[in-house]
Amino acid sequence: QKQHHTRFQLSHQPLFRNSLLAGVGFLELANAADFAANVWNQIPVPKYAMVFMAIGGPIALLITLVAARDFYLSYTNVQLLLKERRYLRELLDSVTTTTTTTTTTQNTNTNTQAEILLRSRLSVNFRELGTEIVDRILMDALMGFGALLVGTGTIMAIFGANHHVYVASNLLSGYIGNGLAAVFGLVNAIWSGYLVGRFQVCWDTDLEAEVKMYKDPLKLRFRSLQFHALVNGINGLVAGAASMVTATMWYGYVVLVPCIVSLIACNWFWRVRVGYDRPLL
Repeated sequence: QKQHHTRFQLSHQPLFRNSLLAGVGFLELANAADFAANVWNQIPVPKYAMVFMAIGGPIALLITLVAARDFYLSYTNVQLLLKERRYLRELLDSVTTTTTTTTTTQNTNTNTQAEILLRSRLSVNFRELGTEIVDRILMDALMGFGALLVGTGTIMAIFGANHHVYVASNLLSGYIGNGLAAVFGLVNAIWSGYLVGRFQVCWDTDLEAEVKMYKDPLKLRFRSLQFHALVNGINGLVAGAASMVTATMWYGYVVLVPCIVSLIACNWFWRVRVGYDRPLL
């Protein structure tokens, strides 16, 4: 007797994933990897400074690879969120059209509730899209490329006895490489300011009776998201300004050190406490 073995494969629902990599928390460290190149910016280059340059340069380049990987993961999330957004808009248009043509009060109320739900989902989708684009894609692109320039310039500084190499090294590990971090810090501060205000509105909003039992967990979550946005925004702004100072003055690194620690902490806080996976519509 012939037996037929059929294999069934479950279709997986697309997921918006909390895929932030721990390594991107060290992007600010990569930005400071030019410490030796900027502090001992002299000819001839001291031997001990060469050792620090030989360590800092490759570290910055390695972190660039992590940023590239995180960019890809975030891009995948963005593509999924854009698909979901198109689908939600189609549903909203359908519900809105139905509402305008419906005469029954019960059907009108049902459509109104559906419209409110869809608009709230679109609002969440917008916040997730903005966070992925600004806090990940833009950060990975600007600070990742900046780390590439800083790492290259730091390694070149070892051979600074050559005048052309010396000039190129100063540009890469100076204002050009550090300037990208400053640009990101400014854009990130604007987005973070928007998030702080948005979560404050959520905090002040009276909850519907159906979700009153979840009031405390929801309030805690709003505060956690708001705290992360506030610290992340301030940190990026201060780090961006400090990185521009480090191009010519060593004490900029004194300000940059707590910013490095803060970015690592923010990265951990998002991955462990705030970030989440969720199914898409």
